Amino acid sequence: MLRIETIAGRVGKFELLEVGTNSVLKFGVAIDSSYKQGNEWINETEWRNCEIWGQRAEKINEKLEKGDIVIVSGEIRTSKKGDKTYYSLAVNSFKKVPKPKAQGEQHHSQPDDELPF
Repeated sequence: MLRIETIAGRVGKFELLEVGTNSVLKFGVAIDSSYKQGNEWINETEWRNCEIWGQRAEKINEKLEKGDIVIVSGEIRTSKKGDKTYYSLAVNSFKKVPKPKAQGEQHHSQPDDELPF
């Protein structure tokens, strides 16, 4: 049985590694959440370790920047080291969310005196 997870968050550190003749992109995704406790808002950040293999890893690495918002989906994998269990996401679906336009940035539209009405 597969365990699939889809997450949205900001990219933390990332690195492209060569494993034999294959490439793997390893990166962290920060998932922010907040909730109200009494009259105070509590902010929390959870991290997910993610991996993408092969040519996709190389292509994504070329355009990825720290802080980018991404939506990723994949299989949850576990590994044990001593008495600790580590989780990672073997990504099979990756989407980089476009950055919003900076405030005050002009849209390229017709000037008011050229509108057809």
